[in-house]
Amino acid sequence: MYNKFKYKIYKKYISKYLRGFNLLEIGSAGDLKEIHRVLSSELYRIDGRSGSTKGVGEIKEIFVGDGAPYTMHVTKKTTGSSLYNPNQEILKRYSNSERFEVIREVAVNTVNLREHNEFSKWKIDYLKLDIQGAELLVLQNLPDGYWNDLAACEIEVSFIEIYKGGATAAKIFTEMENRNFRLIQLRKQYWFNEVTACTELAWADCIFVRNDIDEEGLSAISLAYDLFSIRFALRAVKNDLILGILLVTIKVIDSTIKIFSSKYISFIKYKHGSEKW
Repeated sequence: MYNKFKYKIYKKYISKYLRGFNLLEIGSAGDLKEIHRVLSSELYRIDGRSGSTKGVGEIKEIFVGDGAPYTMHVTKKTTGSSLYNPNQEILKRYSNSERFEVIREVAVNTVNLREHNEFSKWKIDYLKLDIQGAELLVLQNLPDGYWNDLAACEIEVSFIEIYKGGATAAKIFTEMENRNFRLIQLRKQYWFNEVTACTELAWADCIFVRNDIDEEGLSAISLAYDLFSIRFALRAVKNDLILGILLVTIKVIDSTIKIFSSKYISFIKYKHGSEKW
């Protein structure tokens, strides 16, 4: 309930004082996250897997790639399915790796967006990629017009080789740097390594922005992803007294929750001895 209220306030402030984006989501079957609804003026989705499309303006159920035929490796947990084969030798080190078990293989033809004129009508300035190791394949085959318009990209990036042949973080970071984008945030996910009995950074949703992104666009992204500071909220009061006060309140509540949550987690870890040397 609180998060729903919070994102409603973010949406109001962005639509009134900042700017929204024409958002293209490739992958991520299922409902769009509230963050993306907050940011978007127009929504598009491309995904080979059918799923909920509530609130999406135009949908294409195709597999995006470089135009070549591939084998779709359908996994036990379908969200792990990929054009690349799961790297079982590495995955077996981690908890719950059975979700990457391949239960069937399907021949698919991928579509190169650069070679299809129908996609050129979509003026996209925010791209979200979550296609299980094939992100670099898509980035390298985006229409030139997309790169001219893109202000930001959210890309799921792997720090371990989850899929054989799939691009890991270093290659994605290099590609985005060469495209004049910089990383501003990582929403990190850790896996437990059964061999070392330690947690490791496995993957992250990385937010990249163009180096020359306009201030309104950057502020909108920072607000939607809770990256804004109390100073930003206080400045917002000058634009809109009510919305500004609500943003200040949200920031105070979130900061308080974060402080008490971290203290509680530390206490639990200490109580169970996980922080002892």
